[in-house]
Amino acid sequence: TNYARNNPNATWEDFRNNARQSYDDLKQQMLREQGGLCAYCEKNLPSDDKSQQQIEHFHDKSDKSTMHNWGLDWNNLLLVCKGGQTDNYPRPENLSCDAHKSHLKNENKISESCEGLFLNPIQIKTIARLFDFDKATGKLVVNCAVCQELANDNLPNHYGDDWCMLAQETIRILNLNCQRLCVDRLEVLKFYNQKVAFHRKQNDKLGFQKISDSVFRKPFPAFFTTWRALLGKHAEAYLTFNGYNG
Repeated sequence: TNYARNNPNATWEDFRNNARQSYDDLKQQMLREQGGLCAYCEKNLPSDDKSQQQIEHFHDKSDKSTMHNWGLDWNNLLLVCKGGQTDNYPRPENLSCDAHKSHLKNENKISESCEGLFLNPIQIKTIARLFDFDKATGKLVVNCAVCQELANDNLPNHYGDDWCMLAQETIRILNLNCQRLCVDRLEVLKFYNQKVAFHRKQNDKLGFQKISDSVFRKPFPAFFTTWRALLGKHAEAYLTFNGYNG
């Protein structure tokens, strides 16, 4: 923000190339604010390997239709993973996040400007659990009941007040249910079941509260939304009590 104020005509590339220390500091700040997770798929972003972190501009930074400098707008930045570009899974079907969105753009399957086509993580109400988890497949599924409660929220939405469609398109555009991510979520389910079995064996009536406490301490767990869905009311009680704000 300070750089943009002092260099109103600078581009994102100017900042990244000419203010390298500030650029590195920016990544660290974003990593802290996002609890160490990719803003889209919620995989862990390794803090010691900046090559596995990249900064995503939600609104196209090259947009020159207004005087606004989208490239240097703090509220337009998200820290995301490489989206499967370096993993040993078939591509492009296992690309996700910004990598899959870029693939769709290159194939002319979505427009260059994506605002209103899918959810911006920064703008989602933290009290709203928009996604549930399918234990059989590892996929995220849209919680349409919650989506309907948000129909009057003033967010860019190409689907009118159909938040359910907006959430479904978020999964599709970011490819959040690709095989690679579903396999990882099923590992979360396996670990969750192990924790539940342990506490049940101990006849621990506070088991779910203890799991919530251990899981949701920062940095957040990978696949935060999956954990939130699995722990249900116990997760919501813990997050509310501890002032979770996204």
